[in-house]
Amino acid sequence: MRQSQTIRQTIRQKADFRLIAATHILQKGAAGLRQLIQEELASNPALELATDLLCPSCGTPLHKGECRFCSGALSAPNNGGDGGEQFLPAHIGQKSDKSLSGQSEIGETASPVSLAEHLRAQAHEALPKADHQIADYLIANIGEKGLLECELEEISTDLNVPLERLEAILTALQGLEPLGVGSRSPQEALLSQIRFLSQDHKIDPWAERLIATCWEDLAYRRYQRIARILGCSLEEVRKSVEFIRENLNPYPANAFSGLQQLATPQGISWPDVIIHREKDGYRVEVVESYESELRVSDSFLRLRRALSGKGNPSSRSVHALESLRRACFFLACLKIRRKTLQDVTECVVNLQRGYLDTGMEENLRALTRSKVAALLDKHESTISRAVADKFVLLPCKQLVPFNRFFAPGAGPKSIIRDLVRREGKHKPLTDKEIQQILETRGYRLARRTVAKYRLLLQIPPSNQRRNH
Repeated sequence: MRQSQTIRQTIRQKADFRLIAATHILQKGAAGLRQLIQEELASNPALELATDLLCPSCGTPLHKGECRFCSGALSAPNNGGDGGEQFLPAHIGQKSDKSLSGQSEIGETASPVSLAEHLRAQAHEALPKADHQIADYLIANIGEKGLLECELEEISTDLNVPLERLEAILTALQGLEPLGVGSRSPQEALLSQIRFLSQDHKIDPWAERLIATCWEDLAYRRYQRIARILGCSLEEVRKSVEFIRENLNPYPANAFSGLQQLATPQGISWPDVIIHREKDGYRVEVVESYESELRVSDSFLRLRRALSGKGNPSSRSVHALESLRRACFFLACLKIRRKTLQDVTECVVNLQRGYLDTGMEENLRALTRSKVAALLDKHESTISRAVADKFVLLPCKQLVPFNRFFAPGAGPKSIIRDLVRREGKHKPLTDKEIQQILETRGYRLARRTVAKYRLLLQIPPSNQRRNH
């Protein structure tokens, strides 16, 4: 054997601390950003709040010279202002009619919806009335992770219902949103998600066999052993694992966004973005809290000018200059956050105009963060951080999570049900016509898939619906 040493140059990507800090600020929601600014104000003497731009009554930053909280002008009609709709119309310390009726002063925020309520509403639409009580019993035994926490044999005995009927109803529940809910184990949850996704989407060819036959090896990341068992390459195994990680969830309840997270510990969520309806479209306003009123202290700026060109500054001056650099960088990060949030929201508004025009969730287009990232020429992770923990006030005064725009849409079944409900009695829609409408909304389904969904919804064919 012969040993030798060689020198080789390699290029490695190293995360810059400035990039990390900017990413951290971008991800902050309104409440988190407010706390972060307060902490920075307390620790950095070079940063100060422009007190002349704050409301003398409550200390809130003024918006175009007015306080959103205290100004009596906000409760008056908007006579030729900026064209946008105002929120928080009640004078501080007073209760408006809306607050007396239990609605948030920010707007008509949707009431929290539990997973059980979400499932019962879907099950009662998808299942015949005779199965509603059984479905409700199953849903009541679904835990907080979205898994069934009792044996079907026990339910069969309690309700005196055949096991085969329970299996059929449970399978129907697993096809509701979130997919896989009601499964008896994480493994079954993944397999049921694959089963339903494969009806409309192209899935990884090895994913189902990998989960079904190599579950323990998958948990311990024995990828080489999985490749030998499945008879595929190691690269194919890694791709399958990546597909499972990005598209499936072993605990289905984790995929339920619901509305239960709207409330903060204080009971109110503040909007990060407001979408205003105007005559020629929509206008996006990124809500500015203290960040728009922050500025660098004049005394530190004078010190920098005084030290310019002088060598060997004192240790106290060095510390002051470092505080100044830190303050400037912090303000730059806030500006980047505001610009990114503005660009992302405007892009989403252009893509989801149907939803904004009507306020109906069935008009939500299937939208991904990767699509927005491609349109804005940004990384997908940047889009994810920009919308994380953010809330949007819609023109209808409803406060929703930003992630609502990235939902997969109402789903083809809901759209089919809505189309049939609105169709003309003398000219019902055929499966082919429904397929064409679904395609315009981003769902490319085969006609036989549309027919299958129609049968699952217990909707008769078009020739039987005529004049009924």
